[in-house]
Amino acid sequence: MPAANRMFPKISSINHLDRGIRNMNAKRISDKLTSIQRVALLLVGASRASPVRGKLWFQKQVFAISKNLPELSESPEYEPAPMGPFSEALEVNVDQLVAIGLLEQDGARFGLTESGRDVARIVEKETEREELQLISDVKELMNDLTDDELLALVYYPNPDMTSESEKVEKIEPRRKDLSASLFKKGKVGVEMGALIAGLDAQDYVDLLRSKGIRVFSE
Repeated sequence: MPAANRMFPKISSINHLDRGIRNMNAKRISDKLTSIQRVALLLVGASRASPVRGKLWFQKQVFAISKNLPELSESPEYEPAPMGPFSEALEVNVDQLVAIGLLEQDGARFGLTESGRDVARIVEKETEREELQLISDVKELMNDLTDDELLALVYYPNPDMTSESEKVEKIEPRRKDLSASLFKKGKVGVEMGALIAGLDAQDYVDLLRSKGIRVFSE
């Protein structure tokens, strides 16, 4: 065996050892995460780890998740705010994930760092399939919406969260158009779309047809 081979381990052995150390460190970190931080990491990692578009999208997506995931041991404690439901606890927890190098910001967008991907994989393995599906579904539903579409989708089913909103009066005249856009994108059905538009179901169907939007596989 050449002397160089005796002196230095194979590259594959080094890489395997490095992955093992990274996994151990990731496990230690994951064990210390709050439940809010775990959900935040899973959210950013969902849908092929596409970045969360910004703080507004982060807040509203976790709001939707928390309403459907009552077993969250630490509630994000949402309150009415100028842009609708807002959780200071979520903002603090996300800032901590950025500070410790698990999340990174590119402009307004939030993505996973390499360390964040390692930790997120461990958190994912420890999470029930139903919860993972819920988080993925919420991201697929909300992450590609415009800010006004996002707010309309959140505001009208949750009127108790609009009392401090600076945007609700600006959105109100456009709620029918925003609802039609959400329906066209496949984000809402007739019942939810009608609620957002402020119409009964038949009037909403008539509105969609007037805009040339197909309803019920017409």
